[in-house]
Amino acid sequence: MELGETMADCAVREAAEETGLRLRNAPGEQGLGQPHPFTAADVIVRDPAGRIQFQYAIVEVAATPEDPQQAPQASADADDARWFAGSQSI
Repeated sequence: MELGETMADCAVREAAEETGLRLRNAPGEQGLGQPHPFTAADVIVRDPAGRIQFQYAIVEVAATPEDPQQAPQASADADDARWFAGSQSI
């Protein structure tokens, strides 16, 4: 997430960068068609002395692609990108 960026805007940017997919995002609108966070987790990694080495947060965001038929394309730093049925999620 970049400074001053909303979670929705971050999700839209990251999806475009990582998969080439454009997500629906109409600022000011609400509803399930808009990007919205639904769960989050954080990690704090400490060295043996207990000092924090790094910390990060992962926020899962549900969103709708502008073109649901478009196949995601893996970016240079990813091995693969593809759609999965909801029943295949863990």
